[in-house]
Amino acid sequence: MKVPPWLFFLMFLHPQEGEGQSGEDPDTEELTAVLGESIILPMNIPEGERFEKIIWIFQSPLATIKEGDTREPTIIVSDPRYKVLVNSPDQNYSLKISNLSREDEGTYRANIFTGDPLGTITRKFTLRIYRRLPKPKVTIYLEISEESMCNITLKCHVDGSGDDEEYGWTPLGARTVVSDGGSVLHLSWKPGDSDFTSTCIVRNPVSISSHSLQAGQFCIGPRTSSSRSCSPLAKGLSILLLLGILAVGIILIGIFTKNKKTITRIHRGMKLRRNVKRGKNADKGVSITQPHL
Repeated sequence: MKVPPWLFFLMFLHPQEGEGQSGEDPDTEELTAVLGESIILPMNIPEGERFEKIIWIFQSPLATIKEGDTREPTIIVSDPRYKVLVNSPDQNYSLKISNLSREDEGTYRANIFTGDPLGTITRKFTLRIYRRLPKPKVTIYLEISEESMCNITLKCHVDGSGDDEEYGWTPLGARTVVSDGGSVLHLSWKPGDSDFTSTCIVRNPVSISSHSLQAGQFCIGPRTSSSRSCSPLAKGLSILLLLGILAVGIILIGIFTKNKKTITRIHRGMKLRRNVKRGKNADKGVSITQPHL
């Protein structure tokens, strides 16, 4: 039986398991993908080449392709998220996985049964999945010294947790220091310095995101120290605090007004009693003279 040339190519890239390879894993191709999106695990078997069957495996069989008497092969998949590409240039019998989740991370195998003495050829893929990064947020901490030197700390972060996320700031000047793995920028600014834009950059293997702001604008004013956050949570807490202060003020005004009315009534009652008492004393001091007949 004539051996197709593409099998020698696959064997060179991915040695078959068995003879001479006992106990060894085939070469592994590293792939990265975006959470919630799709990925294609490439097979690249030339169109028209013959084989008995191909089985895609991840913990259990995902898809089986069998050569038949008809022109189109028989394809069985275990989940609608899996699709075997057929008659696709340079991607024949590749496996497409849609709507990726964290559970899709791991090792995938494609076992190619050739039906000849070469036996089975195995291709192996390791899939890593990362989220697409949202826009980072920056929390600002200020401290203004007596010499009007403004010391600014900018802390950059993204919501949620992820792996392999790298932080950095640009540009960096003479009075800037980066700490905490690149997520925190310390800088100094004083009146007369030209304002400049600082940009936090966050990246992972599949995306990059940034947030820019002019730090000098937060140093304007007589403040000695403050903290300002760009996050909506801080703004919401500030509004709740103001509403609480307003409510307490209204209650105190109500209590004061009520007590003032009570005191006024008491004063009026005491004044009335004094007037009545004075009237009685005046009556006792008056004498009546009878005329002589």
